Amino acid sequence: SGEQLITYLKEQQWKTDFRTEPVRQERISNTIHAAGEIIPKINAEAIVAAPFTGYIPAEKNLRLPVPGSLVERGTILALMMPSAETPGGNEDFASRFTDAETERDLAKRELERAKKLYAIQGISEKEFQEAESEYRRAVATYQTLSSYIQTKNDSSSFSLEDGFQLKSPISGTISELSIVPGKQVNAGEPLFRIIDTKEVWVRVNVPVTDI
Repeated sequence: SGEQLITYLKEQQWKTDFRTEPVRQERISNTIHAAGEIIPKINAEAIVAAPFTGYIPAEKNLRLPVPGSLVERGTILALMMPSAETPGGNEDFASRFTDAETERDLAKRELERAKKLYAIQGISEKEFQEAESEYRRAVATYQTLSSYIQTKNDSSSFSLEDGFQLKSPISGTISELSIVPGKQVNAGEPLFRIIDTKEVWVRVNVPVTDI
């Protein structure tokens, strides 16, 4: 008996979903059509929010990253200025940051002075240890606040002319931008949404009858 051929014309193929593969033995499974969505993996998404009440000056933010832009961790996203007023004390972050920076510098000078006095037995060991503890506390407070924002020049003091630089906490793609230059934003208001798309998850809604 000869081979039996089955014809499958191009006109028939165009009307149906199909694909071709080399013949092999395997289990045949059913195909289920279901709606789904691509979502970011856990810890692959970050929201950059306003750390204090302020505004994004247009003249200092001429190159704001737009949705679709790739950014690296630590990339400067925007320059933010504190509001002149403090509604309800919510935007006290700016003054707390400058106070923390000043206290850190004062504690450092006091520790250096204490080291010299302790070397010549001008102060007790307890007083020297207190100066060390005060310096560590001041540094910890400053680092906690500066982890949210950084000044224009990390080695210089904050000034109303320079403002604060908002930086990206992760590497990824800007997916959302909620900024209108010049418009005031409140503390905690989301400004950027960043997603790392190197690895993503697919969430599919399968009907119970098809599981």
